[in-house]
Amino acid sequence: MDAAAIQAIYAPVVRDTAISFEIEPPSVAEMAERIAATLPIFPYLVLAEAEEIVGYA
Repeated sequence: MDAAAIQAIYAPVVRDTAISFEIEPPSVAEMAERIAATLPIFPYLVLAEAEEIVGYA
C-alpha cells in the first residue's frame, strides 16, 4: 500500500499550513487504516513519476 508516501505528502500540510483541521499529522499506520476504510467505497488515486508517488486524491 502507498500509506507511507501519502503520509509523507500530507504531514507537512498538517504541520505547516491551515489547510487541514488536524493538529498532528497522522502516523503511517493511521493513514493505512484510513485508506483501508475508504477503499471499499472510493479509490485512492496516486500520481507516480519515475516510480515515486508525488500526489494523491
